[in-house]
Parts: sequence; structure tokens; C-alpha cells
Amino acid sequence: YMNELAMKYWNEVIKEKKIESGDVKVRAYRFGDTPDELAQLVVDGVKTATCNALKLYELNNRPIPQCGDYNIILNKEFNPVCVIQITSVTIKKYDEIDEQFAIAEGDGSYKNWDEIHVRFFTEQLGLFNEPFHRQINLVCQSFKVIHIHNAYQK
Repeated sequence: YMNELAMKYWNEVIKEKKIESGDVKVRAYRFGDTPDELAQLVVDGVKTATCNALKLYELNNRPIPQCGDYNIILNKEFNPVCVIQITSVTIKKYDEIDEQFAIAEGDGSYKNWDEIHVRFFTEQLGLFNEPFHRQINLVCQSFKVIHIHNAYQK
């Protein structure tokens, strides 16, 4: 969701960080169903990973993220919070996710991660009349923060 504010922020970041914007892929989006809390976890360095169902990329006709891509993380009002860069992308089955990845997602424990993601994927896949099951493929990404918007800097 690349709005005017996100675009303006991105242009400031590429200037400040001297990012060659020629072949760079950038997307803007909000995290999950609690975008403000999750964006804050990224800013605080707690959340360093995310995942989505491969099926949702296909159903929404969106390309699978690649290592090196940039993302502008938005809050619930669609205002930019920070820019992240993807450092790894792997595809794993839901039931292959381990505690380490769950914690990197900022969910505190595997149990929390599992509860949140069963609900989230059941809901999201349900919009397309697709079932959730523990063998679905997830696109798992790790990332690093490149820039934090002034409004969120400590």
C-alpha cells in the first residue's frame, strides 16, 4: 500500500542512506491484525522476522519477497514507521516453524505465535474459501531495520 506519505518517506530514506533506487523493489504494508504494536516491536528490535502463507501471495497475485527487497512498515493509519530490508527468505511448512522463529516474529513464545497465526491464517484464507491446515507453506522472512521514521525515533 504505497501511499503519498510512504513514497515521500522512501525518497528521504534513499537519499539519506544513498540507496541506488534503480532496480530496488520496495513495498509498503501493515503487519497482521495489530499493526501499531507489531511496527513498534520492529522499531524496538524485538521483531526481526515475519511470515505469510504462500497461498495468500498466489491468491492476492503478489510476488514472493526476495532477499534484498525493502519494505516500508506502516501503522494502522497507513503512516510510515520504518524501512526494513529482507535478509533471508525461506519456504517452510507451518508445522516446521520453531520457537526461535516464533520469538523472532515478536510473539514471545511458540505457543503465542501458534495461537495468533492459526487465527490469522484461518481468517485470511477463509476470505478465499481456502482451509487452514498445519501443512500449508509459509514464506518466512528475516529482516533488518534500515531506517526509523523521525516520529518513532527515541
